Amino acid sequence: MFVPLVLMRHAKDRTRSNVYLGMFFVTMSIYPLYRSVLVNIASEEFLGIFLPILMPIFMLSGSVLYLYVRNNLGEQSLKINFLKDGIHFLPSLISFVNLYPYMVLPMSEKVVLIRQLIQNPNFIYSIPYFIFPNAYLFLIRPVLGIIYIAICYYQIRQTKKKLSEVNQALPGVNFKWLNLILTITLLNFISLVFMIFDFIFFRTTLDNNIMTLAVITFPMLCVVALNISILFFPSVMYGFLNFKNDLKPVLFEDSTTELMLNEDLIDEDARKTFKLVAEKLEIYFQSKPYLQPGFNLSTITSQTDLPYHKITSYFSVYLGINFNDWKNNARVDYAVDLINSGRAKNLTLESIASSCGFLSRSNFVNAFKKKMQMTPSQYVKSLPNRDLVVNLNF
Repeated sequence: MFVPLVLMRHAKDRTRSNVYLGMFFVTMSIYPLYRSVLVNIASEEFLGIFLPILMPIFMLSGSVLYLYVRNNLGEQSLKINFLKDGIHFLPSLISFVNLYPYMVLPMSEKVVLIRQLIQNPNFIYSIPYFIFPNAYLFLIRPVLGIIYIAICYYQIRQTKKKLSEVNQALPGVNFKWLNLILTITLLNFISLVFMIFDFIFFRTTLDNNIMTLAVITFPMLCVVALNISILFFPSVMYGFLNFKNDLKPVLFEDSTTELMLNEDLIDEDARKTFKLVAEKLEIYFQSKPYLQPGFNLSTITSQTDLPYHKITSYFSVYLGINFNDWKNNARVDYAVDLINSGRAKNLTLESIASSCGFLSRSNFVNAFKKKMQMTPSQYVKSLPNRDLVVNLNF
């Protein structure tokens, strides 16, 4: 439940769709949470009141995931046309109506039902219903979810196709994250279909089928994977969008700290955060710590006390560059300065690579070629007075 709070807290301006993402995490986690409360706390009154609220929220998983993806590919807005989009909330409404016979029961009878639930959580399928058994609601949810995910995959594919035709990018959209969350959720829904189908038609119980235990465990692991996976996408979690295709560079005195800043595309809070990080890193990079072998993001965190996720977002979102690429570029800049100034005159190529922080000659050559569009030897040959500044057999 911590992840939805963070998502909704940072949902602003161009990341309004994170509200839907937060709702999605709630819908995916609320039933495991309910089962945990059922097993570990067993508060009969609380569970008796909470059950009618649980099911409608539980049924929204596919709908809010679809709205999140749709808004990412289109306008970042929370606006919903209820005449057009109301159908997405129909399963949730049906589940609420279906629980009406349970809701009108006196608390004493609800407590009896909850006691049965505590003894066997699968008894939730036998709770009194109005239209059809609640077990079918549990089956409808993953089936609809699979349909929604198929639609999302199709929309992503069409969007990418249109963008490739006009050779453009979609600012702020992380397609890797969208595909990852859809894939994990799809695996969750497929396993749920098998589990619930097994219960409805074969009446399998937990005590006589080890495969059922495995199928129950798998969707729970998928929920865990969802919550963990977003931690690897801090720009999504904290609402920092990558607009590097639209940004204009602003240079500090040290060219290795090239910034990408556009006042119109990054919201006020994110801009302030990035500026504070930039100021601290500018001072930190003056001693060129990136020349040390093994220099990485964790090194920066330990030596500057800046949070890991802020540093990650600074490079990927604000600078619009992968950290390893930035580090290699900074090292190559230092190597070029060594050659141009003549300080590398009596050094071997391996010595230059080592003094710049590279662990091997090949890594140095590859990084140099990627940045300078030529190998170190080609660069030396391009110098007008290379004999005066370098005396190496590259």
